[in-house]
Amino acid sequence: KRYRLTDTLPLRQLWDKVVENVGYADTRFPTNEENLAKRKEYIQLAIEANEALIRKLQLCIYSIDSVTPDKLEQLGILLQKESKLLRGYKKNAKIQKEK
Repeated sequence: KRYRLTDTLPLRQLWDKVVENVGYADTRFPTNEENLAKRKEYIQLAIEANEALIRKLQLCIYSIDSVTPDKLEQLGILLQKESKLLRGYKKNAKIQKEK
């Protein structure tokens, strides 16, 4: 119980970064090179935060006795899927015409 705040707060902050950067990327409609570059930049920041989140969860398994791989397996699977989706999102970002 003593690790709850010190270990979960950084995890929460990283998840907030993922969500914020995806939100920022969605607000940039790529109608020109500048907006496309900015969108890709935000997506990259979300990917980096997601990967850091995965690494932090792995550290929790090694450093906290009450955390086992079984408890975090489903979360790890979801984060890996999210990372794959974000990479696809970045790869498919292209300049679009305004509607």
